[in-house]
Amino acid sequence: MNNTMHEPREISLDNGLTFTSAHDAMPEILRLNLWDAIVNLMDDEVRERVHAFAPCDEEEFLIKYLELAEENLVLG
Repeated sequence: MNNTMHEPREISLDNGLTFTSAHDAMPEILRLNLWDAIVNLMDDEVRERVHAFAPCDEEEFLIKYLELAEENLVLG
């Protein structure tokens, strides 16, 4: 995995049509109960690295994941 700093990745809840930050996506993720689907999309290695920062709530977890991830998350 590349350790180069980069802009945080973003998340799409509509199959890649639009992308947004974790903070902006979180209300919709919670409203539609999408958290488990989002977690299943995550890269296993990056997700495990984020667990080192636990405990945190879902939004903090997603923010940290997107900071470390190499690719955007796309649900849809």
